Amino acid sequence: MSGDKRVKVILRKPEGLADARDGVIVDLKQGGLKARWEKLVDGKGGEKEGKFEWTWKVDSGAQIKLEAEWEVKAPADVTWVESVVSN
Repeated sequence: MSGDKRVKVILRKPEGLADARDGVIVDLKQGGLKARWEKLVDGKGGEKEGKFEWTWKVDSGAQIKLEAEWEVKAPADVTWVESVVSN
């Protein structure tokens, strides 16, 4: 996300999430792994702020790979900082 309207963030993975609306759960077809835009709280979060969450049920001994991928397009004079927020 960016407050600068010249910056564009394109979500590539999780696949299908970029096309989903807030509240829609996307089945990633990987052992029960799903993703969705974070629920809005006081109008914040979700797709508008680029915040999403994973949901899954992993069987004993099973493994799931969580992968997020995005592309950022911005003019050269834009300063930006990447950060990860977890709850």
